[in-house]
Amino acid sequence: NCGVGMILYVDRDAADAVAADLRGRGETVFRVGEVVPRSDLAEPAEQVEIIAGGLFSAAP
Repeated sequence: NCGVGMILYVDRDAADAVAADLRGRGETVFRVGEVVPRSDLAEPAEQVEIIAGGLFSAAP
């Protein structure tokens, strides 16, 4: 897991509230990626895209 620890996958609309709740409980929160559509496949699909630099800077 490259030392990431735990990853939560949450709805985009809930991400800020979840991050705030975790911070309120003393956790450090990093936004490391987002789910994006893939159009290069025969069947529609989604994948997680890593946010450049997101691993080392806290999300606002």
